[in-house]
Amino acid sequence: MECLTLKNVSFSYPKKDSISALFKVRNPTSEKLILNNISLSLKEGEILGIVGNNGMGKSTLLRLISGVYKPDSGEIKANYTISSILALGTGFNLDLTAEHNIRINSLLTNIPYEMIHEIVEKVIEFAELQDYREMPMRHYSSGMQSRLSFSLVILTNPQILIIDEILSVGDLKFAKKATAAMMELRKKAKCQLIVSHDLEFLAQNCTVCAWLNKGQIEMVGSTKEVILEYKKTILSN
Repeated sequence: MECLTLKNVSFSYPKKDSISALFKVRNPTSEKLILNNISLSLKEGEILGIVGNNGMGKSTLLRLISGVYKPDSGEIKANYTISSILALGTGFNLDLTAEHNIRINSLLTNIPYEMIHEIVEKVIEFAELQDYREMPMRHYSSGMQSRLSFSLVILTNPQILIIDEILSVGDLKFAKKATAAMMELRKKAKCQLIVSHDLEFLAQNCTVCAWLNKGQIEMVGSTKEVILEYKKTILSN
């Protein structure tokens, strides 16, 4: 069964300082095309790695799938609920403590009220933030925010999991623990999408890979083959 399908998805950003952007009027001539006619499908049990140089639209694609942005054209269809770990701090009120943020997030994701206390304790422990649970999150380092983001999503049993470079932040010990948790989640989650510059991590953990180049799909296939071709292009340039 298809877990997630994208059909002819395109997306543009307004160009900086354009009059249309200032007055929030749609004008194709003042927009920069970021993603052009993207089509992808992900089956249950698959883990899709997405590679590409900076500025090629990888993070934008994840935000479209997560519902943060809406496509200009095309269709995105998810057959299960989506949980995403995007930019650090996304979805958090940094003036609140980790504990308060976990409670709010749990309520927003329809976790039964009687289970929230247990979720809070598990997330705090997994994120290794026991000594900082009452500290406002604006005082957290990027690594601490990263650990909390990952732990919150991973411990609420997501059906479609989307991760943007989250494992590249934080210490090696936590990265190993996070990787092990992701592999365990593979037995429960329907599918996963991961953007990362760590090609070795993708090669070891992804069942399929897509190469995004200048807003278009350059290649989709086995992770080994796609990464090999991607590396050839990097070396030739």
